Amino acid sequence: MNHVLFGAPRIIIGSSLALWMCLGSIAFGQWSTGPAPEVYLIHQGAAEVLSDLKVVMDLTAPEEQKQYKKLLDHLELTLPGVDRDRPLRTDLLLNPKPYRMRTWIPVSNERTFWRNNLMPNGIGQQAQVIPGLIYKLSGNVYPYFLWLEHGYGQFVEVHQEDGDQVVTDFVAIKPAGQGGPGDPMNALAAKGYEFGLEGTNKPGHIEDREKLFFGPDGHKESILATHRKLKTEEQDLYDLNHLAFSVQLDEVGRIFTQGQHLVVNGLLDEDRKQGIMDAKLVALPGTPLQASMESMGSKTTRFATIPRSAEPVLSLRMNLFLDEMRQRGYLAILDQLRKVAINGINTKSQRTAAQKTALVTAANQMYGLAQKTLSAGSAIGMIEMQPDGQYHTAVAAMQVANGQDAMEILKTLQGAGSDLEVKFDVAKFGDVSVHSYDLDSSVRETYKALVGTNTIYVGIEANAVWLAGGPNALKALETAIGQAQPTQGTEEFLSIAGRFGPWFAARQKVQGDKLVEPFRTQHRLAVEAAQPGDDRFNLSLKRDGQDLLAKVNLDSGVLRWLGKSLAHMAKEQIPEK
Repeated sequence: MNHVLFGAPRIIIGSSLALWMCLGSIAFGQWSTGPAPEVYLIHQGAAEVLSDLKVVMDLTAPEEQKQYKKLLDHLELTLPGVDRDRPLRTDLLLNPKPYRMRTWIPVSNERTFWRNNLMPNGIGQQAQVIPGLIYKLSGNVYPYFLWLEHGYGQFVEVHQEDGDQVVTDFVAIKPAGQGGPGDPMNALAAKGYEFGLEGTNKPGHIEDREKLFFGPDGHKESILATHRKLKTEEQDLYDLNHLAFSVQLDEVGRIFTQGQHLVVNGLLDEDRKQGIMDAKLVALPGTPLQASMESMGSKTTRFATIPRSAEPVLSLRMNLFLDEMRQRGYLAILDQLRKVAINGINTKSQRTAAQKTALVTAANQMYGLAQKTLSAGSAIGMIEMQPDGQYHTAVAAMQVANGQDAMEILKTLQGAGSDLEVKFDVAKFGDVSVHSYDLDSSVRETYKALVGTNTIYVGIEANAVWLAGGPNALKALETAIGQAQPTQGTEEFLSIAGRFGPWFAARQKVQGDKLVEPFRTQHRLAVEAAQPGDDRFNLSLKRDGQDLLAKVNLDSGVLRWLGKSLAHMAKEQIPEK
């Protein structure tokens, strides 16, 4: 590991402290760092946190802004003796499992920090290990130690205590400017960032990290155990969500094991009222992760030439490379999605046995088409949805292994019921034959709330399937097909832009009182936050040589939603004085 990167190199507390340790009747050892990545998070400081809170709360309604004082007073309880203008830092200690943290708090006055901060929160001194320097804590956080030096308090957890021998995660605290815990913030602040996350791996040790993350009792298993079924959640939907979570953790695990350097930086731009985040990932040379990153966006796509809407509700371009790991994960999700659909058809639908059979057959055919497409090693597609009067017009497309398989699906759906009407050859745009299908009630209401109709148009050609809906669906479909031109690879392999308000509004309109808490409240707050129309978001992933770059922008409406959520939490959970 590049220890210098993380501000304070790990050391075994040496002979210079031996006498102090003997006087304290305790000896310290350092826990072995092992092969895991070294990761830290750092923030500019408590003053910036409080400033950001004010910005976010000022975006909310006057009644909600009244909760700002309550939130501020609640945070102030954690700040006596804390230097508000110096960085806060947490080191994630990922080896051995389970992971722990080393927390660094900048301290302006040690006496105030003890008397007015720690002790009122139930944290006291069980013993002074090294008088005036290292303390064994009692109360809510035992077994923890606190080391106070050079204006920082370093909190670490006890791993092993055997007589006079204690093993901890202490590292030497260095002065500011000489490798101090807050030093990495200097470079970030110079670029305007408020917070950062940085992680580094040593070359080699990949198998050891794989055991640590994916092995029995590893990090993946521990994190998955936190995903529990909600009382109102149906078992097959929980299984789908759990599987999707597991597949996402596989991606995280590959970065954990094969990433060389990850940097994530961000800020809340107080002038523009925006949230901004940038990230860069570098893979260890010669690893499957590096090969995968180099191949992203490398396939020929026909959709990069279709112009973006000026104010999209959803705009997506995707040119993903799928190696064996991703194919396996995505196909598992699609297979579980197929099972959920079939279970719904068999247990909830009021259709005849023959109609149910047609719908089940169509679900299997859809999975078969997806399986053949993803097994070819790529996922290439687009979506463009924009406002059109009181509704929206949307066009989507996906490159597929065999477009004619989609025609077979439509033929199967002819037997699913008279309300699911299929019409063939309603239009033809170039080589694309266009048909129409009236959606099933399981998805009809949400779709209709967005586009104002039950009908979806399906365009089919040799290696692509097009979908369109809305007031001007056919015109938008014709335009998009005419704009599509083959492009050999794109540096930007995934981009998503849009607004969150219309999606929450449609779901709220359809689900209404069926939504359970806390989802009902969050839907209401999201719709309210989006009303001014500044609820845009933007995500971009692109290749930069062998590296991967990411950028996220969140407009004021997203921050307003956060502020409204904080106001609701303060009103419901923080008691009045």
